Amino acid sequence: MSNDQTTSEMQSLLDLGFSTITQNKAKAISDALGSRFAELVDSAIDGEPESIDTITAAVSSLSDFVSKKLSQARVTVPFTTRVLVATKNPGNFLHCVASANKGDDQSCADLVSSMREGIQNLRTASSNSSKPQDSKPTDQSPRQAPNESTQGNTNNQGNQSEHGRSIHFYGGKGAFCLAEDSVRASSMKTLRLEAAAKVGSGYDWQNKIAIQFTLKELLPFLAVCSRQIDFYEFKNHGQNSDKSFRIEFQNGKSFFFSMNQAKRSAIAIPVPMHEIYLAITMILKQLVSNDPHMGVDHFLDMTKTLVPVSSLPERRAAA
Repeated sequence: MSNDQTTSEMQSLLDLGFSTITQNKAKAISDALGSRFAELVDSAIDGEPESIDTITAAVSSLSDFVSKKLSQARVTVPFTTRVLVATKNPGNFLHCVASANKGDDQSCADLVSSMREGIQNLRTASSNSSKPQDSKPTDQSPRQAPNESTQGNTNNQGNQSEHGRSIHFYGGKGAFCLAEDSVRASSMKTLRLEAAAKVGSGYDWQNKIAIQFTLKELLPFLAVCSRQIDFYEFKNHGQNSDKSFRIEFQNGKSFFFSMNQAKRSAIAIPVPMHEIYLAITMILKQLVSNDPHMGVDHFLDMTKTLVPVSSLPERRAAA
């Protein structure tokens, strides 16, 4: 069959907006995802964020850019293996690809490292499954390893990269990705927030706006998410101090995220109340990781006292 013929798998991906997909790549994705392929495509067409991420990660794993980086690092694997590794944790994989595409050397290294680790995990899993099972009776049920591919939110579950887990919030005009991160100069844990504008049926992650929260900003972020205060603006981020992020609780229904950078259009979306708990758990995890002698309740109590008093002078002055 020649490359100019369109298979059903290829047509499905073309319908999703992947205009550069080839027949061989479409077949590799379909073969790797198996029975999940049709289901993921249908969900992605319906706008399901997790399915969109999974399909996007599958396509990105076969891109010329990824192929070049893996070739330079002497990593040679079948197309289907690449897809399986990429779709195991699509959020982290897409983060690495997007950053590496912008010339981030560390992300290029992370991309290659995650691929190598993923391949090794697949080999180990295959080897274990081929070993004969011990038929001796036991008093305890066998301990089962978690099946990450069947867990709920693929952005919050699965293998952890250097950047940690990530969660996504999607809106009609853009998307936000909140990810676990570390302060480069130390081992302290923080969070990274990225925003991408909606373009066609996808999101322009290659031209995202990103900030890393300072350690002292985690508490006011938690304060708004837990509704101790109504809004907060995180200013003067980036090398040129031209980036900012504002979060505000509006109309008793949702949180409003707005990411700004000088000379660029703002990226803003509403985030429903029932989704914000994902951010709360991630903030608390990082806070407790930095100060394990303190519990979750201590940090939640701090939002009721320290944040309004010390971090919102403009409100104190207006009172």
